[in-house]
Amino acid sequence: MKKALLKNSVKEIKNTYKRFISILLMAFLGVGFFAGLRATSPDMLRTIDNYYKEQNVYDIQILSTLGLTSKDVEEISKIENVEKVIKSYETDGKIDIDNKEIITKFITIEDVNKPILLNGNMPQNQDECLVEEAFLTTNNKKIGDTITVDIEDTQNDDGEKIKYLKTNELKIVGTVRSPLFIARDRGTSKLGSGKINYYIYISEDNINASDIYTNIYVTVKDAEKYETSSKEYEDYIEEVKETVYATAGVNIRAKASADADKIGTLAAGGSITRTGKTSSGWSRVDYNGQTGYIKSDYLTTTKPTVTSNTTASSTSSSSSLGQQIADFAVQYVGYPYVYGGNSLTNGVDCSGFTQQVYLHFGYSIPRRASIQATVGTSVAISDLQPGDLVFYGDSEGVGHVVIYIGNGKVVHASTPSKGIIISDLYYRTPMCAKRII
Repeated sequence: MKKALLKNSVKEIKNTYKRFISILLMAFLGVGFFAGLRATSPDMLRTIDNYYKEQNVYDIQILSTLGLTSKDVEEISKIENVEKVIKSYETDGKIDIDNKEIITKFITIEDVNKPILLNGNMPQNQDECLVEEAFLTTNNKKIGDTITVDIEDTQNDDGEKIKYLKTNELKIVGTVRSPLFIARDRGTSKLGSGKINYYIYISEDNINASDIYTNIYVTVKDAEKYETSSKEYEDYIEEVKETVYATAGVNIRAKASADADKIGTLAAGGSITRTGKTSSGWSRVDYNGQTGYIKSDYLTTTKPTVTSNTTASSTSSSSSLGQQIADFAVQYVGYPYVYGGNSLTNGVDCSGFTQQVYLHFGYSIPRRASIQATVGTSVAISDLQPGDLVFYGDSEGVGHVVIYIGNGKVVHASTPSKGIIISDLYYRTPMCAKRII
């Protein structure tokens, strides 16, 4: 039987030897191609690893559509094993060339994710920019030409509109290749067709909204010891990313429920390792070798600065902590308003004012007014107590925050012309209120 099968197979091959040889060659080609990929894969990974390290590409990217501040940079830099924290500005805009709308991502040049200069010069003035080569060839432009960009205005903490750039007339001074875009895809945008066509690098000096960043890039200590994209590298970075801190004293529960047994506590500013999140808003943590749960609202990846409560405790015991907070805040009436500022005496904006006041009493709250409105306990406007935060805004959301001081009055960092002042609670229509203590 076997001899007959073998004889028949040989006969079939002889009759169709061309097809057999073709199939055999294709098999050899597939095996050879696969072996080549397996052999060159380490070299390819090593090449991209060297490229990323030469251009100082980030290890961790932090994004916020609400904006990030120098305070965020400061706090992130305190996280263990963080080497450098670099602020960055990125936004989408439009360019009109020959009645054609071009959607472009504008990126500031920083000491991270360094672009490779192909032709021309790096920007020396705030009105100069760098483009990718395809932008020139496709749109019949050349180095030395000027383009006009259209970027949506941004807002400060008081809801006032300000221009994103100091000048929208940009001179092309060179072409670059960006390490942020390896493939041709440039991402998506809410503008135009929804697709970004090109990227353009601009000078940070041209940013008008200079106190609010869209990105923070982080490099991690000793990350260069690991090969980019390797599991060892990813695990090492995750260890840094998942160290979280308590924004206030919190209980650690046995299950993801406020009714579950308490297995421990975490003091304000204390750190713990987060091992995951639940869909119900809880973080799973490693507590002394056992699994515990903390409400995610009370955790942050930035290490809060928690100061002593000595000042508060030394005040008359008959005065509530909320009243102490209100009294402390009123001391700064008359001091200047500075957008993005964090100093109660040298200048501060509305959310910076509330943050710094609460920080004095050992409470770490977020920097932005719109984010502050998400923490604490909601209270009705009719039930306000001294020390409560009151928020104002419009249909686009929260834009301003104040501290209620009692008797229908609030204290707040108002505007550059007014500074820190006391106003009536209903000088504007309040949107909501939160109690932090």
